[in-house]
Parts: sequence; C-alpha cells; structure tokens
Amino acid sequence: WGLLHPHFAADDNLLARLTRAGVALTTATLMRTAGSAAAHALWKRCGAFQQASSPVQAAQWCAVLQRQPWPSEHVQFADRAAAARLVGVAPAQPGLWFPAASVIAAGRWVAALLAAAGTEVHRESVGRLERVDGVWRVVAVDGSTIATAPVVVVAAAMNSARLLDAT
Repeated sequence: WGLLHPHFAADDNLLARLTRAGVALTTATLMRTAGSAAAHALWKRCGAFQQASSPVQAAQWCAVLQRQPWPSEHVQFADRAAAARLVGVAPAQPGLWFPAASVIAAGRWVAALLAAAGTEVHRESVGRLERVDGVWRVVAVDGSTIATAPVVVVAAAMNSARLLDAT
C-alpha cells in the first residue's frame, strides 16, 4: 500500500501545486479505473495527518493557512484535540490534516489499468528487444520470441537502459 497526499509549502511552490494536481488527477483515475464496487480493493480515502516537528512549525503552518486559506478538502490545520479525533491517538504536536489523502494498493491499481487498456503482461527474462519493419520483437535470454507488438512498454527498473541501449 502507498500513501497519496499533496505536499504543503508555505509559499505554495511548484511541488505543492504539482502534487495537488497529481492527487486530483490520480483520484479521478482511481475512481474511473476501480469503479465503486471494486474500489475498496484498490484504494481507500482515509485522510492523513502530518505532525509539526515543533510548536514553532505548528504556529507557522497555522499562520500560513490563515493568511492564504487553501481549500479545506486539500489541507486543514488540526490542533492536538482535532488531530486526536481524526487519527484516534493524541499527537505530540498539532499539524496538518489532508482529508483527501488515500492509501492505494499500487500493484493492484497498475494491474487494473493494464487490464482496462487490454494490455498483455509478460513476466519473463528478456535478453533483448529488436525492431524490424515497425514491429517490436521481445526476445528471451534463450533466443526464443516472447512476444511481438507494434508498441512495447519497458518497465524493467535498472535493466531498462540495457534493453533500450541495444535497440
């Protein structure tokens, strides 16, 4: 499971704006992909609390949100009592509550996205990729053909460069 929530910055910098947009787009995609019946298996909106590291930081966050209020569906300041009600345990410091934060079963979500697109997934040891006449050939380590396709998505982490350099 992974956590999805926006980043907060006092100056509403590029990272804060980007993650806010990313959360909105990801949530919309999750809703389209998962549908209402299967949603619980892929993700759950549960909110997230970010505790301030000190009373000074808590006061700064509170002041920023009073000066330039963010939409309450993105972030809210939570004093210790409010945070305790939200998370079920009393935090040491006040902090920020992100009501739209969600937990996501990333692997299940990727599988749902691929299935919705009709994508074939092969879990094989790939020796190389070849492109001939506009068609990709995925070649196993032993030289046999795993698949051919007009489009190939390489998701091989540290092996991606090796596979792509050979094409």
